[in-house]
Amino acid sequence: APMAVNALYKFSSYLDKVKYAPQVFGKVTGKPRHIYLAGVMFSEIWHFDWAVKMFRQSLERDPFDFECYRQLAYKEGDASAVEEAIQKYSFNYKVMRSAGDYYAEQTDPQLLEKALDCYDKAMAIVPGDLSLAEDKAGVLRKLKRYEEAIRLLKEWLAKYSANDMATLYYKNALAINYLKVQDPKAALEVLTPEVIGSYQGGVMLTAAWAHDALNEQAQAEDLFRKVVERYPTSDGVLEDRIEYLWKHQRDQEAVDLITKARPRHGEKNYWWYFDAVRTELGQAPKERVLKVVDALLAGGAPENEIKGLALQCFQKDHELAYEIMSRMPASNPM
Repeated sequence: APMAVNALYKFSSYLDKVKYAPQVFGKVTGKPRHIYLAGVMFSEIWHFDWAVKMFRQSLERDPFDFECYRQLAYKEGDASAVEEAIQKYSFNYKVMRSAGDYYAEQTDPQLLEKALDCYDKAMAIVPGDLSLAEDKAGVLRKLKRYEEAIRLLKEWLAKYSANDMATLYYKNALAINYLKVQDPKAALEVLTPEVIGSYQGGVMLTAAWAHDALNEQAQAEDLFRKVVERYPTSDGVLEDRIEYLWKHQRDQEAVDLITKARPRHGEKNYWWYFDAVRTELGQAPKERVLKVVDALLAGGAPENEIKGLALQCFQKDHELAYEIMSRMPASNPM
């Protein structure tokens, strides 16, 4: 069943998916995971009523499979299934941890508070979980409760710090929160040369931004250069580098980096750098934005990339969005 469902994903045509769905469903057994995959298959062909039925049946056999609750929340349009799981199985670490992850993905502050509650209950069940405190700190950061996040991360490091990757991630998370409270010196006290020497991408980026905040541009540039050389295909690394270049008015260098990365992303994943656009060009003068758009087009940006840029990054400025789309060459209908 897993292989059959994965094969169904390969079809780009909806009609092909419908055609082969009966064969995929024939591979389903009474195993909870197989029934769950049947729900995924029905979702893929837009039979959401049957998808819900499959997810419910899977939960009858394995009530702790949180992915079914997550899918039901998406299909039913509310979090009642997730709330049901929390009420029934608050004693189960897997359920509470996953419920916390579900709410941590939301943007509503009230739902983020629910994530904190779920994480607290999960931490009470398994106090030594290596990533829970970091995830909770991430939610606190989304809520802009930076001092609480700093305190939590420092407490974890005081108890569990070791020469391992978990400690590296916690130190980086702590440094990020120091940057949020405008304390780059404290961030670099955490990210010592020894820590930066781990060459972990996130650590190098955080250290680079800390040096940038201190206007130590030589050190920032050196770190950005090294991290891009080490992780040349990482979208996160490239987007931070692009944001840094745009911040310092180095527009053509940013465009050149996007142009170089474009073939790897293809036409469907054109939006990978748009957060950097929103951050550094969202309030830029119109002339500068249009000059960047012209450079992107000169570098081979396809029509859907420019349309996406206009509609996703400048949707509040209708005039500018229209001007951006007007920069595209007229399509040939023949």
